[in-house]
Amino acid sequence: MTGTLGGDAGTVAGPVVDATRELARLHWQVDGARALLVGLQLDVIEAQAQVGSSQASQLLEANGQLVLAILRARADVEAGARA
Repeated sequence: MTGTLGGDAGTVAGPVVDATRELARLHWQVDGARALLVGLQLDVIEAQAQVGSSQASQLLEANGQLVLAILRARADVEAGARA
């Protein structure tokens, strides 16, 4: 016997070579998927930062409007108290 699984080296070598090639192809696909995932994660981080920045600026604007409304209301109350 030649030390193979029930045959000579030629009958096992073909499937082993095919499996090795398939494994290498799968590794290549996994590496590509990982690279794509990293890019998508960076896009998500950037989008979250933009949304957070947009929300913060909207809150600042709303806060400014509220302060102005309070100042106007106070001025109206003071003017009414003097009249």
